[in-house]
Amino acid sequence: MVGLLFPEFFFTHSVNADVNKTVSMGVSPSPGLPPMVPLIPDIDLISDILFYSKINILELSRAMFKTIYQQVPPKALIHIFVSNHKVLCMFEEEEFNDLDFDSQLKRFEDILKDGRSVYFDVEVFEEIIDHFIGHNEYKKALRGLEMALTQHPGNANLLLLKADLYLSTGKLSKSLECLTLVEQIEPYNSEVFVLKANVYSQQRKFEEAIYFLKQAIKFAEEEDKVELYIDLAVEYENAEKYLKAISCLRHALELSPENETAMYEISYCFEISGKNTEAIEFYRAFIDEQPYSYLAWHNLGTALIKDGKLIEAVDAFDYCLAIKDDFSTAHFNKATVLMMDEKFHEAINHFTETIIRDEALPLTFLYLGECYEKTNELVLAEQNYLRAIELDEEFAESYVAMALLKMTTGHHIESDFYITKAISLDPQNPDFWYINAEVCENAGQVEKANLAYQKAISLDEKNVEILVDYSNFIQNLEGLDSAIELMLEKEFEFNTNELFNYRLSAMYYMYGKLQLAYKYFERGLEINSNNYNSAFEFYPQMENDQHILYLINSNFNA
Repeated sequence: MVGLLFPEFFFTHSVNADVNKTVSMGVSPSPGLPPMVPLIPDIDLISDILFYSKINILELSRAMFKTIYQQVPPKALIHIFVSNHKVLCMFEEEEFNDLDFDSQLKRFEDILKDGRSVYFDVEVFEEIIDHFIGHNEYKKALRGLEMALTQHPGNANLLLLKADLYLSTGKLSKSLECLTLVEQIEPYNSEVFVLKANVYSQQRKFEEAIYFLKQAIKFAEEEDKVELYIDLAVEYENAEKYLKAISCLRHALELSPENETAMYEISYCFEISGKNTEAIEFYRAFIDEQPYSYLAWHNLGTALIKDGKLIEAVDAFDYCLAIKDDFSTAHFNKATVLMMDEKFHEAINHFTETIIRDEALPLTFLYLGECYEKTNELVLAEQNYLRAIELDEEFAESYVAMALLKMTTGHHIESDFYITKAISLDPQNPDFWYINAEVCENAGQVEKANLAYQKAISLDEKNVEILVDYSNFIQNLEGLDSAIELMLEKEFEFNTNELFNYRLSAMYYMYGKLQLAYKYFERGLEINSNNYNSAFEFYPQMENDQHILYLINSNFNA
């Protein structure tokens, strides 16, 4: 606007001048200043002068009242001053936006302290409030939101931010109130439905959460639907509807085949729902379409392990590692399969790769120690067990491994120390008490062994192996009568277990009560005819008994 520089000079230096005359004649107040364009002094002109001049409203007001009070009605003049106050705030806000974020943040915090009211754009408020929320400064975030909504009442983005803040601080009812307001302004805003779903999820109202996530998917942009399908799957998981969760995750993977979160979640859902066969079928079909998905190959490998197909599982892990050779989880899982297949040297190589490529975990060192123990490299085994203990002093299994190693090498005092430490960490673990009984028995600590066996049985009453070993212990301690009596006390619980029947058969055979021995041997054959050798392990002389051989042949020829 040409000539508008002149009025600023005029008002600040010639407050007693005749505004109408000066403006209408285009008079320049001093040599060197260009004459301004002749304009009629009205409300619009004065507003424009104030808008472009940025002069102090309080200083200017006296000059204006003295010079133009009779030219402009008082109500209109007040309107100008109010408008000008907003204009000045706008200029301050423009200067604010030119600052870097740290300067913006400092200035904003200063404003919060001294209580000034300064106008800011919505985007500036959002950035700073997000910063406060990210640093858990919820009180500052709420004060900022209150200031923002005073300047921008009814702004949907700010209301959503406030709803999210209330959600983060557990004020779920207030969050829903904010979301209801936004829904009235923007009824098809998918973010409203997402936040409502989060509220209901925190309230453990999973069906309501599922409903609102479905609504969110209806109105969401296409690129946002992947994460929403994953969120919906999680709510189905919370509601223990795993098959529906799998369906949602299939949709997510159709839209984004490389989405790792969806692939991890679908693996979890297949596992917890017991759908291992379906998992294998899904991964194979997925790999047909996405042959370079290392996660699909990995998940196929883990599913094949559960199916007992160890060779195919190793092949799947090999494909996974061919695509992503630094994927430590695949190295670890391949190593566990090789360990199960008693290929200990190969397993050692892959456990070592796991340690090189990822954070050292106590479980990895535990398994590595077990592999070295199986290859009779006992010093290396002990080093790895101790490394596992060093990484996690409360990892009970590492102490158990050390206890068994020391028992094997005849170091009974150290063995007792380590198993006692394991029990102190997990006193309700029946296996630990079972091992403790064996450790004490080998060390000749009969009373302690007896108590440990009893404790193990009380913690796991259905474990037939503990019972059978305890009967051997009682037989050696008190004689065959006491051992048989112990077994008969448990007959009701274990009469359908082949190991129990074969053991009782061997006891009666040793006792000379052959008819009872044959009775329990035949019962064992009826339950599991492939495991009859366990009776001969208890009492080898039975293997030459003609009637025993007759029972075996009759069973196989039946």
